[in-house]
Amino acid sequence: MGIKLNKVAKAAKEYDHVLIIMRHAKAEPFGDKGDVERELTEKGLKQAKAVGKGVEALGLVPDRISSLMRMQKACGQKPIVDYRISLYDGGVQAVFDELAHVKDKTHVFMIVGHEPTVSISAQWLASADSDSERLDLLNLGLS
Repeated sequence: MGIKLNKVAKAAKEYDHVLIIMRHAKAEPFGDKGDVERELTEKGLKQAKAVGKGVEALGLVPDRISSLMRMQKACGQKPIVDYRISLYDGGVQAVFDELAHVKDKTHVFMIVGHEPTVSISAQWLASADSDSERLDLLNLGLS
């Protein structure tokens, strides 16, 4: 049984705040420059643009994004993107720090980071009271 994204989007519109946590798109392999200097590959640019089109089609365009610098070319000028060096190596705490600074008026907020940080963060944020059907959403996105 697959997840119907339009059903997810409809349900998300009922919430005051929506958080999208995503692993960054395909990047170049590690080299001498280290992680921060890695750019997205052609495939990664296509993946990032596909995600952008997807969230737009679902009506879930983020008001604000905290992201790794390499996503800059894919994100363009809108929405507002804050590039955070802490998301490279700050782990789950960096994700929580970003969430602590989200303004109340922000409806859809996206954090783009590394694995396993994004999965672990999503798991920590999902409580025992979370809707079990919505927990399936942790498996959506890029491989």
